[in-house]
Amino acid sequence: MTDDRWPRVKALFQAAVERPTEERAAFLSAETGDDAALRREVESLLTSDTADASFLDRLPVASMLDDPLAAPMDPVPSHTVLAAGLRFGPYEIVAPLGAGAMGDVYHACDTKLNRDVALKVLPERFALDPDRAARFTREAQLLATLNHPHIGAIYGLEESSPATGSGQAVTQALVLELVDGPTLEDRLAHGPLSLDEALDIGRQIAEAVEAAHEKGIIHRDLKPANIKISSSGVVKVLDFGLAKVWDGAPQSVLSGSPRLTATELGERAFLGTPAYMSPEQARGLPLDRRTDIWSFGCVLYEMLTGRAPDGRQLLFSSAGADAVTVNIFAKATDGSGDVTRLTRSPNVQHATSVSPDGTRLVFTETARTTDQDIMQLRLDATHGVTPLVQTSFSERNGEVSPDGRWLAYEANDSGQFDIYVRPFPDVSSGHWQVSMGGGTRPLWARNGQELFYLNPAGALMRVGVARGPTWAASTPTRLFEGRYGAGPNQNGRTYDIAPDGRRFLMIKPVGTEQTAVPTSLVVVQNWLEDLKRLAPAH
Repeated sequence: MTDDRWPRVKALFQAAVERPTEERAAFLSAETGDDAALRREVESLLTSDTADASFLDRLPVASMLDDPLAAPMDPVPSHTVLAAGLRFGPYEIVAPLGAGAMGDVYHACDTKLNRDVALKVLPERFALDPDRAARFTREAQLLATLNHPHIGAIYGLEESSPATGSGQAVTQALVLELVDGPTLEDRLAHGPLSLDEALDIGRQIAEAVEAAHEKGIIHRDLKPANIKISSSGVVKVLDFGLAKVWDGAPQSVLSGSPRLTATELGERAFLGTPAYMSPEQARGLPLDRRTDIWSFGCVLYEMLTGRAPDGRQLLFSSAGADAVTVNIFAKATDGSGDVTRLTRSPNVQHATSVSPDGTRLVFTETARTTDQDIMQLRLDATHGVTPLVQTSFSERNGEVSPDGRWLAYEANDSGQFDIYVRPFPDVSSGHWQVSMGGGTRPLWARNGQELFYLNPAGALMRVGVARGPTWAASTPTRLFEGRYGAGPNQNGRTYDIAPDGRRFLMIKPVGTEQTAVPTSLVVVQNWLEDLKRLAPAH
């Protein structure tokens, strides 16, 4: 490896090691592209990093000396954690709480003050890296400037020196406030929050972030896993391991603190969690408080919908390489990796909707025996397919409501196609007709309180939907008088609604009131190159 290549290898290694193991391969594939040698060099470092026994690996699980960190230990063959009863200075380990990219966290007892604390220990393999050690110290310094009821407090920074000649680095640990209760991530595992609960939690998060910004500090890793909710409903923002003083921040006691920039990590390297990153953070550009505001918006979205706005995968229908029949496929939105076939069936399948929790894809399947049916595909390793609405009639274009409680679709039970709604995913527990006089192509408003569809004349119709445990809807009303194109294909929609719920994207065919031949022709050249520029593959 050449000297000029090492900074790039190191930067990629540092960025990869902070990601979950299962995400590293995809990350390296996207970052290294066709440079197979670069990828091998980084993978070699990752392999060595995993194989090397860290300081924590060398600690015995059971009995220890009174000062277990003062003497060298014999290696143990498998990874272990600090066992209950072990001591780190005046702190006695009670139980492990979790492990993150920047350290292992333990529930500990302060034996001097007789209080419970959280102990975040920097692993030895990171302590030997000056950049990692500096970041760990910076986290302590940044937290020490923040005193806010919705930010986890820091009590101190402890160091334990190894025995002389042991070859081990000084071990550091942050002594933090122990916050009881689940993380927001744990809470969202049970589904989206009510509007009132989401607003209450969101307000507390916003107050914590604003307090940090007033000190010139940006968090850079705001996500549900770093937010805890106590039994009394008090929210605490945790883990400032990636926090920094942003360039151009107002004067504060941290004005002389190190400012970590993307160039220090190497070109295009970035830190954070992709699903919650602002575009600027993902590109390694200079950041300010707006990057946290973006992440906060992602967290608020996830609280209301129950799923992260990751946008990492595009699901679509295609005949595929064999060009035999239309099935369901997936492709990473950043252009990396290959197209993946999710279903293999002789029946034609058209994807129409994804459940808010991201676990199921709803699609229309056309079969010889039952005509058109609404099916669901599990978006996990099984890719299991089961019917949702399957009768002797035709059912198609299923759309799951934003809160995941209702399935809207069109069916010809009455002799013509009308819009119906059923509970989701238990579709057998109810069945209501929504449209009057025909309807196709249902679409939910983002807030779930409106349902739209096209009537047989092509006009856009609106139905108000009441919040509550049972289905309740208003009489359909006409929104737009004009005739809007449905297109020759019966599957899917030919219109959409903007996120703000105030604008629609419609297709309006040339009518009899217009000239049959357009008076002007617009030619768009090099559109594919422009698309690549606006949405780069990597």
